[in-house]
Amino acid sequence: MKNSKSMGLTKAARHYRSLFSLPRYYTLIGLTTLISIIGSLGAFAITYNSLQRAIDGLVFSLQVLIIPTITVDLFLFKIVIKDNTILDKRRGAGLSLFVCVVWVTAINVGAVFQSVLNNPVILTYAVLFAVCLGILLRYLVVSSVTYLNPLQSIFTILLQPAVYFLSVLLFFNLWQPIVFVAVLVPSSIILFSSYIFIKLIDRKGIQAVGIGAIPLLKAFVANWVSGITQPLENYLEKLGTNSNFLISLLAFKKEDSIELVVVVPMIHPGPFKNLGSSNLPYIIQHSFEEHIEGIVAVPHGTCNHKSNLTSKRQCIKVVRKIVEAATFFNFKLEATRFVREEKNLAKASCQIFGDVAFVTITCAPANMEDIPKEVGFEIIKRGKKLGVKDVIVADAHNSAGNSKDLAFLSDDMLNDIIAVSEKAVKKALEEEKRPFKVGVAKIQPTEFSLKEGFGPAGIVAITVVVDEQKVAYVIIDGNNMVSGLRDNVLKELGDIVSDGEIMTTDTHIVNAIIPTDRGYYTVGEAVDEKKLIFYIREGVSKGLKNIDYTTTAYQIVEVQDIKSLGEEVLNISTLVDVTYQFLKRLTPIIYIPSLAIALYFFITILFNMRI
Repeated sequence: MKNSKSMGLTKAARHYRSLFSLPRYYTLIGLTTLISIIGSLGAFAITYNSLQRAIDGLVFSLQVLIIPTITVDLFLFKIVIKDNTILDKRRGAGLSLFVCVVWVTAINVGAVFQSVLNNPVILTYAVLFAVCLGILLRYLVVSSVTYLNPLQSIFTILLQPAVYFLSVLLFFNLWQPIVFVAVLVPSSIILFSSYIFIKLIDRKGIQAVGIGAIPLLKAFVANWVSGITQPLENYLEKLGTNSNFLISLLAFKKEDSIELVVVVPMIHPGPFKNLGSSNLPYIIQHSFEEHIEGIVAVPHGTCNHKSNLTSKRQCIKVVRKIVEAATFFNFKLEATRFVREEKNLAKASCQIFGDVAFVTITCAPANMEDIPKEVGFEIIKRGKKLGVKDVIVADAHNSAGNSKDLAFLSDDMLNDIIAVSEKAVKKALEEEKRPFKVGVAKIQPTEFSLKEGFGPAGIVAITVVVDEQKVAYVIIDGNNMVSGLRDNVLKELGDIVSDGEIMTTDTHIVNAIIPTDRGYYTVGEAVDEKKLIFYIREGVSKGLKNIDYTTTAYQIVEVQDIKSLGEEVLNISTLVDVTYQFLKRLTPIIYIPSLAIALYFFITILFNMRI
């Protein structure tokens, strides 16, 4: 039951979260100007060892680098590729800055060689060869991460190097036809090598999942930098398979209105950011609250990344089917007290509402990740054998250490979880059922955002009173919880409730939006713990204030023919990391010989040329 392969998703997030992470546009222009001036002054000072010629470097930087860069970028992003969400003005300026850095590096290397070898043409050769390198960089970016049409691509790749080239010819007064040939031939060699490079990378994806790695890369980038979901979700839909999922619903009614529904889906809220079912807890909460006019809580069911839905279209289908099927009847008046059992690191609580056992599982304060659905099914089966009509199992998902890679639950821990859950159900069955009260409140702290690890479903606090026992179930819309926080919260609530559980929804809408090793903050990691506990306590206190006698009913809904990623999520996430590693190995293999050959032809063509 190990699912360590899904760590590929975490690795994928690390690679893609840094894409196009750039300063502001005017900062980029300032950096381009500064680097161009300093680099050009340095190159000319090294080459000519003369103050007057060093000042020529200032003219060079303005005429060849700065003015062409700014004017061409403005033309491209105002006329040619305006309103492009991926390669916008800021990212275009970032690309131009990178090209300028390569130019400055090339001319300074040329300056050093000219000074050492006392050859008066090397600096000029370096400036001309930098044109070829600029074409290479722009081709790689445009062909691998953008959706530009052919004409836009040609302009974006070639216009700026062409203007650079013409500016160089003007500055050095180089208008011989051989110069054009000298730049055209190595540029063609480099572009052909880059075409092979792209094709070899693309083949990795075709071999792994049947879709080229470059189209997938473009789709990933579109999502990462602009939040565009359609390209990537379209690929996920093609790779997905039809699956059936269980959704457990536990309703609580006061008088004639349903005040609370706890929805526990065996659907994983992933894979990340705004893709697939990443925001499913909020989608269910928002849609269902409009249907019942009460509060909806969505704890994490027993499931992992194999149960991710492929698109928002599938989420809408799930919600529609839940709402259509959720017709509660046969409400019960009684519930048992809350009981708890522990075995090694595993802890399980159980409270029986009417005919259904509600089980929550945690390993806190030890690290814990997703509990697979097979474990949930086994707990349900054993609970039914013990005598309950059904079992609803919630994975509290509430303890994550500081490690960037969360430890996945071992087979021994999973077996302990099954055993301790069975013991908790058995213990609850020994309790007498009594009339009970329920109160609920929803808190949405405005200062906690996605960047701090908090989703839009907020904090739902449910309080249950049976006899004199008061317990609290707190569900926070986040992805896991910093280790130790769950115990601290229960301790701080100890004066108003006797026990309870603090859970997260495992929403992945918080994933891959901040530049951290893990790609997101767990609940409590990036906010003041006292402030968070204040809000939780406020929710529990409000729940206790509106507490009243309640009836309960449950329903288990099976949604069918819903597209999920299944095992393919492991292949896709692993492909991202494998392609990244392959790219690091392939780059020197392709570009060291191709650049050497291009440089050879470049020098050979210009060998007899007088400058």
